[in-house]
Formats: sequence, C-alpha cells, structure tokens
Amino acid sequence: MGTRAKVRMASSVDYAWAAGFIEADGCIHLAKQKFPTAHIIVVQRDVRPLNRLQAIFGTQQKIGQLRKRYKNTHVVYYRWQCSGALAATILQKILPYLDHKRELAQVALDLCQSVANNASKRGQHICTPQSIIDYRHGLVVRARILTHHVERLSEEAPLTGVLQ
Repeated sequence: MGTRAKVRMASSVDYAWAAGFIEADGCIHLAKQKFPTAHIIVVQRDVRPLNRLQAIFGTQQKIGQLRKRYKNTHVVYYRWQCSGALAATILQKILPYLDHKRELAQVALDLCQSVANNASKRGQHICTPQSIIDYRHGLVVRARILTHHVERLSEEAPLTGVLQ
C-alpha cells in the first residue's frame, strides 16, 4: 500500500496572509480576449512566498522563472499565476481579507460567475448572446478603472515609519 502525503488545511490566518501578499505584491487582472477570464499573478525575486501560496491553495501550477537584464547582470524573478475557476476559488477565500483590491476581486468573481453560468458543454459551440459579451466587456473596463485607482492609492499612501 502506498503512503499518502498529509495535506494541511489552510486556516483563516493563511488566507489573511495570502490576501495581504496578493494585495501588496500581486495583480488581479481581467483579460479581454475572445474568452475573457480572471487571472491572479504574483512576481517575486524570492520563490518561498510563492511556494507558500501554492501550499495554502493546493495548486499545482508551475512557478515560472523570468530573467531580466539589469545593469549588465541577469536578475531572476519567479512568477505564480492562476486563472479562471481556480482564480475564482482563491478570490472567494481571500475576499474577506482584502482592502484596496476587494472591489477589483469582486468584479473578477462576477466575470468568473458569468463565464460559469453561460458555459457551453464541450463540442456544442453555442454562441454567447451579445448582451452577455457586453456585460463581460463592461466588467473588464470596470476592472481597468479599479486597477488604475488602486495604483493611485498605493502611490499616495503615506510612508509611515520610514526615515525621510
């Protein structure tokens, strides 16, 4: 008989940490494509927080590696990303702990819900009504506005505890 690895259940502290980490260093992005979807993306120089995100949410996505040239040297960054239904599940779990990106996360959840509600079965190729396409487009536009607003909030935030 094979041995089963212990899977630790995530706690509210884990979700709060993940929300803070995603809110500070991550991105909630709605892609405007033929099939719009929500993405959560986090890029870091240290892979350990990304490993912790994987452990909290039990995801198996590969953590990508990016190399950027900076002053005659290569800097390595790591990228964790999830999309679609998995992104929606993660956003639902961290939503109560979000602050600046809460409304953006809710818009992403609305998009994921619209996609799930109107998904055609594989091979049926049912056309999505124009009203639903317009609704999804409106959500993507709303997300762009909110993203710009969140970026301005972080730029305007006072530097507390920092020597000037």
